[in-house]
Amino acid sequence: MKTLSLMVAAVALALSASPALAKKQLVIVVKGLDNPFFEAINQGCQKWNAENANSEYECFYTGPASTSDEAGEAQIV
Repeated sequence: MKTLSLMVAAVALALSASPALAKKQLVIVVKGLDNPFFEAINQGCQKWNAENANSEYECFYTGPASTSDEAGEAQIV
């Protein structure tokens, strides 16, 4: 009985370990999302994600809403 309960606990622990299998992120933080110059980076990030869906990595594009929000950029980083 004790062995059975240990096995059940081990299986439950193994099934709950799914966050360890999550994709690693390559995060690109730009100066501001309102700058059209950085839109090309966003499109490249999205294209890479689409073309490499089976990769262990994913590209994540983010930044503050405004280029003048330096504190927001630092907080994201």
